[in-house]
Amino acid sequence: LYEVPSASASTFPQHFQRLLAEADETDSIHDVTLQAGDRTFAAHKYVLSMRSDFFRKALLPEGCKVGVGDGEVKKGEDAVGCDLLVLEKVPSEMLEQALQFIYTNSCEMLIHGTRPVVPRSNQSSDPEPQQLIHSLQALGLENRSALDVYRSLPANAHEDAEKPKTKSTKSGKKGKSGNVGESGQNPVKMLQGVAKKLGLGSLSAR
Repeated sequence: LYEVPSASASTFPQHFQRLLAEADETDSIHDVTLQAGDRTFAAHKYVLSMRSDFFRKALLPEGCKVGVGDGEVKKGEDAVGCDLLVLEKVPSEMLEQALQFIYTNSCEMLIHGTRPVVPRSNQSSDPEPQQLIHSLQALGLENRSALDVYRSLPANAHEDAEKPKTKSTKSGKKGKSGNVGESGQNPVKMLQGVAKKLGLGSLSAR
């Protein structure tokens, strides 16, 4: 063997990523539209059915549809008359990640170092760290310790801070399953739950 054969890396993931990214409700290639929250995603029945048991059952004719929970999917038509599936119990950000996995066998939240996007309804109202730094600088507190600031507070502020917290503050604590409470759910756990709901066992395992 005088010439060493070389095989280039597969370009399927890039092609399928482009197919998903360029899909539009008005094109002539997509044949189903998914809606979650206020966002819609044009997709392709064959790809969804090959990767997801949930979509395979949901896309069967009405008389043969089995295994899809009541109220989880509502069917309709999109702008050009193709099937429309409304997923009321799936956050749009999690559906976007699941579709990336269905088409490319990967998604942003499987990449180390990616900062996941928390669904809007669960985003915390806490300010960004940079805003806190600017606020401390404006008050001249950036170089003072927390204890020093605490001692400089009025006496009534000390009393308020030392009062026992009510039971209502426990809503943000972790439950038995380890998920963060309503104040900020764990996006990785949320994606895992959506993956199980959509029949994506490999995504749930990873």
